[in-house]
Amino acid sequence: MGTRHNINPGDLRGPATDLKMAIISDFAAVDFNVNGEEAFHDAWDGSSVVVAEQSILENNALQSQEVGDDKKTIGFYYDENTSTSGLIKNASFIINNERMRASL
Repeated sequence: MGTRHNINPGDLRGPATDLKMAIISDFAAVDFNVNGEEAFHDAWDGSSVVVAEQSILENNALQSQEVGDDKKTIGFYYDENTSTSGLIKNASFIINNERMRASL
């Protein structure tokens, strides 16, 4: 079935029950080949960026099951009323000064 990590609700060292988020356009990255041709692709396709503080709070709430800064979340849902299902996967990476400097 897989590994399941439960975030302990109400932990004062854990994340809040309500989160603020911003939706931004994806960064376009350029690929070049040896012939000098270039193509563009989405740099963060299928992933999200979170502030380091959020990652720390999530890990605090996971207690002994702490997973680190960068995470890959996989979820599955099934709706009995419509007989539909889906698989959701997302990679989240922390954004910090080191990574911002490296991106220039």
